[in-house]
Amino acid sequence: ERALAGKVTEDCRYHACRQCGACDTKAGPSRMPHASLGEDGQPLEHHNRLVFPQRDQQAHQPARDEEGRIICRTHENKPPQIAPELAVKAVQYRIWHTKTGGSSYLSQLELQAILDRALRRADLPMAFSQGFHPMPLMSFGRALPVGMESRAEWFAITLRTPMSAAEVHTRLAAALPTGMAVIRVEEVDKSRRTEQSVAETFRLRTGSIDGEGLSLATVRDCFAAFAAQESVMLTRETKKGPRTSDIRRHLLRWKELEDGSLEFSLDWSDGYLSPLLLCTSICASLGDESRLRALLRLSKTAQHFADGQVCP
Repeated sequence: ERALAGKVTEDCRYHACRQCGACDTKAGPSRMPHASLGEDGQPLEHHNRLVFPQRDQQAHQPARDEEGRIICRTHENKPPQIAPELAVKAVQYRIWHTKTGGSSYLSQLELQAILDRALRRADLPMAFSQGFHPMPLMSFGRALPVGMESRAEWFAITLRTPMSAAEVHTRLAAALPTGMAVIRVEEVDKSRRTEQSVAETFRLRTGSIDGEGLSLATVRDCFAAFAAQESVMLTRETKKGPRTSDIRRHLLRWKELEDGSLEFSLDWSDGYLSPLLLCTSICASLGDESRLRALLRLSKTAQHFADGQVCP
């Protein structure tokens, strides 16, 4: 209720206890599992407290030797070892899902965090990487522009315990947020990296802002003029500086649909470009990029793979 109301809950290590159930308090015992006895031989229920004001400061103090000198990590230091059974790769699944409505406004980093929570809620036995920072073994398709809907998204997970695709579907479907519906769960070769698509299909509609909008006819004319050219060079800023490339090679085919939208397919076999940036570049004569981003309603409908498979 506090989260939905946008209220801030202060850190209980330094402020009031919120009775979350993690610590043993006068109000009742901790809801967390207890071991039988502590190091002093007393029941651990008397020691199950997570509130230590000095904990954060102590955790970040460097290790020192008997003479007070900081101990640096050497080649003899090894990463922490997780339980061997957590690293078993029993089966890998690619999970196809939608990303519509409010979920379309989740960034890729937010999506990863949400899926991490959803997989825990679904109680799926995830396999983990090893090293200094073990993580659940997950991989993703290409990141969507924020605000763009899709009915053809996927992520891949590796489980440490064999489980049927039907059970994974049932468990995960109930744990995902609104707008993310599981379409299909398919088993993939766990010994190989999950294959990326070589092309994707999109549907484009036009919208309006304050009564001002774009007609489909003007957008169609822009696509026709773009497709008629042999090459179209675009210069864009990247992390490594300005980069110029031919964006005409990305457009495979396009057509106008009876429902008042345009459908087109883009080729990613020789490099990837934001589909929204490509559309605003095709329609550059109709206005500036920020205006076009608000007026062009783009959604992904399918992904195409090298072996001819079209998903979902």
